[in-house]
Amino acid sequence: IITFKVYDPVSDRIVISTNQITFQSQQVIGYPSSPFVVEAMFQNWEPEFITICYGDSFAWDKSGKTYTESGVYTTIYDNAQATLHLTVLPEVPTTTEYATICHGETYTWNGQTYSTEGEYSVTLQNALGCDSIVTLHLTVNQTKHAEEHITACDSYTWNGQTYTQSGDYIYTTTAANGCDSIVTLHL
Repeated sequence: IITFKVYDPVSDRIVISTNQITFQSQQVIGYPSSPFVVEAMFQNWEPEFITICYGDSFAWDKSGKTYTESGVYTTIYDNAQATLHLTVLPEVPTTTEYATICHGETYTWNGQTYSTEGEYSVTLQNALGCDSIVTLHLTVNQTKHAEEHITACDSYTWNGQTYTQSGDYIYTTTAANGCDSIVTLHL
């Protein structure tokens, strides 16, 4: 069986002819007075413009193939040339955020509240509709506690304050890590 393809230079398309002949040795088909006419029907397949995210794929029904890279692809479909213009958006970089809190505090990130040190990730859609992974590294600094035991006669001056009675006194300051440093005086 012999099939024919017809090229239309105006639309820059190729179609398969509806004519077919069976090959026979020494057979002559068509004469100037009675030519063999090759018929072709050009359908108007509009080019398809598709955009996908990095890492995704597109299954094109006209070719039966799956594509993962940007490009212009053509195929013959239903006796006409079909064209796919595929754009693969660039990979969205992973974003990392860092936060530090003190023991006993909480940190709200992306609608969730955290109080434990760790790494937390969330997948969001960016403005182009592609997934974007954002990771939070949360550090929890500890509060420092110390005690002093002092015995004194009449009075005792501690951190700029003079005490004249026995008891427990608390002094709070900020440590180098930014968290409270609590010292208890047992006088």
